[in-house]
Amino acid sequence: MFRIFALVLSLAFALSACASDPNASPGNEYGAAPAEEPAAPVAPAATTAAGTELREITLALSFIPNVQFAPYYVAKAKGYYAEAGLDVTFDYNFENDVVQRAAGWPQSEVEFATASGTSTLLARQQQIPAKTVMTLYQAFPVVFFSKADTPLSSAAD
Repeated sequence: MFRIFALVLSLAFALSACASDPNASPGNEYGAAPAEEPAAPVAPAATTAAGTELREITLALSFIPNVQFAPYYVAKAKGYYAEAGLDVTFDYNFENDVVQRAAGWPQSEVEFATASGTSTLLARQQQIPAKTVMTLYQAFPVVFFSKADTPLSSAAD
């Protein structure tokens, strides 16, 4: 399952790197580059056992290192990113900062970021050129709970 996740993530990275927004403005205070400007050259990072160069990418994560990013850590530890030709560096910051930094690529050197759908919508409302390229979950894994001795038995209570 992790292998499939890593391959889907890698595909999303590759496809979004090739995409362009025809409505993007030519530069703004967030560092978005004009569409005519060539992308920054991609420096090779490391190589696989077969000698294939890996593409360095930075994935900005919207919090401190913790369990919510476990799928990324497992994929890196098991070599799934390397198998897909990627050398992934994790970069941690606050959620609103990672959206702005990813929107400022290539100057920001952050190509991808994880953030909530709400943060992406708010960024778009502020004319920050960010877009969602994939989701991690089919249903967002949030639950409501209470202490066991609370007299609640359903959401209606």
